[in-house]
Amino acid sequence: EASASREAACERELEAACATLTDLGRRLYPYQHDAVKKFLERGRLLLADDMGLGKTTQASACCHALLASGRVSRVLLVVPAALKSQWRREWSATTREPIVLVDGTPDERQRLYRETTRGVLVIGYEQLRIDLPFVLDFDPELVVLDEAQRIKNVRTQTAAAVRALSPAYRIALTGTPLENRLAELLSVMSFVDAEALGPPWRAIARYSYDDGDGAEGRRGVHRLVELRSRLQPLLVRRLRRDVIGHLPARTDVRRPVELTLHQRSEHRLLESRIAWLVKKASHRALTVDEEKKLKRWLTEIRIVCNGLAQRDFEDRWPEIEHARPSAQTLASLDAPKLAELREVVRELCVVQGRKVVVFSAWRRMLRLAEWAIRDLLAEVGLHAGFFTGAEGRRERDRALARMHDDPKMAVLLLTDAGGVGLNLQRAASACVLLEPPWNPAVLEQRISRIHRPGQTQPVDVVHLISEGSFEKRLEHTILDKRMLAHTVLDGDADEIAVGRGLLAALPV
Repeated sequence: EASASREAACERELEAACATLTDLGRRLYPYQHDAVKKFLERGRLLLADDMGLGKTTQASACCHALLASGRVSRVLLVVPAALKSQWRREWSATTREPIVLVDGTPDERQRLYRETTRGVLVIGYEQLRIDLPFVLDFDPELVVLDEAQRIKNVRTQTAAAVRALSPAYRIALTGTPLENRLAELLSVMSFVDAEALGPPWRAIARYSYDDGDGAEGRRGVHRLVELRSRLQPLLVRRLRRDVIGHLPARTDVRRPVELTLHQRSEHRLLESRIAWLVKKASHRALTVDEEKKLKRWLTEIRIVCNGLAQRDFEDRWPEIEHARPSAQTLASLDAPKLAELREVVRELCVVQGRKVVVFSAWRRMLRLAEWAIRDLLAEVGLHAGFFTGAEGRRERDRALARMHDDPKMAVLLLTDAGGVGLNLQRAASACVLLEPPWNPAVLEQRISRIHRPGQTQPVDVVHLISEGSFEKRLEHTILDKRMLAHTVLDGDADEIAVGRGLLAALPV
């Protein structure tokens, strides 16, 4: 009854809601206008556009239409904490509707929830869990989840807090509705519209299969034609190639880096340990301690691929922090990616005069990277800055402002705290990835910080890959995961077999 009533109201007031879009501060591209209209027709939407296609702008336009037409009066935006300030900037550029970031003491936050009878509140996922009783009293009529993959695990406290909300209108934003498993998509959809696919446990049983035992069995997803048909009324997904006319050219360059002898030795040791546990896992389930060891060794082997200086950071950093990165010093660190990065930055920043963003999963690697290029930049009056989880919000905001406005700031070094939501297309035109991430979604999130609408220059993406290492296998796994997401969401096949994963080909 509630769904039928909501959809009837949407149909009656569609024309009036669409008319409010002429008041937006930004002009919507045709593909963006189509998504907003689809939401206004039903009141529920999973907006799964490829990264960089303006999901924030489209969601802001949806909210504006419902607020300006009087359909709703209270809106809640749930976003990663690091992106709250960015959401306010993007919102203010799109609509004049008032917006407030929820901060302060518990008493101050409680008063804000209680006294806001009309307006838009922006909170983080952590805040939602902590403030859930107050949020329920606020009783939002429209909830927008940014980076909705945060609820991809239906069993987490974050997912439970989101499911406790019961707004009539719902929007979930994610460029990665499916990263590794079908269950992730089903968890997000259970918030968007629980009726579309039914509860996740039932949908998993219907759309996935697992026949046989271990390596002798078959695993995959099927009935995909039916799944896509049931998603169609609620899902909007456009790939970059669909709207390529709005995006500048992008060139990916792979820069292979040879491991040093010491790196190779440590790599072989970790690979044999991982292979030993993988062999055990083919015969029986791993114990909790064994699973912890496997995760730790997988992390360690990725760090070794970056360099032994990152692994031994506490010992090596005091020795080099104030030293000049000479060829001899760089060679002693067993981290050849640092020397390669120097050459990349010399070419892009010093010779071509461009601004560059540099990504790594680890801040220690970024500190080594900044040290390795510091003198190179200083010689021509340039410098670098950080945007990671280690800085406070004000410090991160200052770094972003300098990257946009200060011609002397040439490099911004980011962890995945900056891998989602940030708009840097007007600040930089090149991206360096110090190591491949675990999945293609994170890879594209990083690149899409600069390769998105509004970018006016050709974009170069430089991938530093350690040859003959675990990173090479990770590259192939990224391709496999990209194929899975493409086939389920964008293809027309009715079934796909899923590989046994990254570790299957380890030398045992």
